[in-house]
Amino acid sequence: GRCVETLRGHRCAITCSVVDWASGIALSGSADGALALWDLGTACCVESWRGHAGHVISLSAVWPARRAVSAGSDRTIRLWDLHHAACLESLRGEGTPIECIKLDWRSQQALSGSGEKLKLWDLTSASRSRDLLGHRLA
Repeated sequence: GRCVETLRGHRCAITCSVVDWASGIALSGSADGALALWDLGTACCVESWRGHAGHVISLSAVWPARRAVSAGSDRTIRLWDLHHAACLESLRGEGTPIECIKLDWRSQQALSGSGEKLKLWDLTSASRSRDLLGHRLA
């Protein structure tokens, strides 16, 4: 394979991305806490905004609903309305930084990974509903 396009727009290193190939859109996060929404057909940044006080670690999106969650080194999870590049909710984690996150818009839940714990978040009440233990650090 070969590179067919290079998209430019972030000021710092890109740390994560999610893509909807069917719609030709992508969302990326960077080391300066910024998020950017991309049109892959035109290779243009459609929107960019400040998302976190630290770098963006992980992203997850539900494209039909135009919703996304981001996890940052500032230990926050942010729920985004991608239509307006607006933060709908900010959830605060504690302890070790959040390393990964996945979103299920239908159930209004997010699952994050932090250290040896998975944390289940209820987005309707903007709270952590429970910790799931199992992994042990070596």
